[in-house]
Amino acid sequence: MVSRNYPFLGGYDLRRICVSWFVSYSYYEHIDSNHKNWALLKTAKDRISKYEASRQYHELWLSKVKDMKDSLLNKNTLRLDAKQVKEMAFEILQTLSIK
Repeated sequence: MVSRNYPFLGGYDLRRICVSWFVSYSYYEHIDSNHKNWALLKTAKDRISKYEASRQYHELWLSKVKDMKDSLLNKNTLRLDAKQVKEMAFEILQTLSIK
């Protein structure tokens, strides 16, 4: 199976970080510092550096999550299902729009 980049700004970076991990870490950063699902991956430290370097795309990426296929979001190993990932992204977006 060939991985393709997402067809929007920063899509290459998001593909490398992985959507569910990105949303999980964003949720930890913006909503709930007790949320630690993102830390389940051994590659979390490397992903954090990619996350930090891609901040200019975060709001755009969060807005795209609602349109992503549940079957793909459900493939994560963070113990989050697609519904949770989408709800978390929406909550983060709401918080960011208030700031």
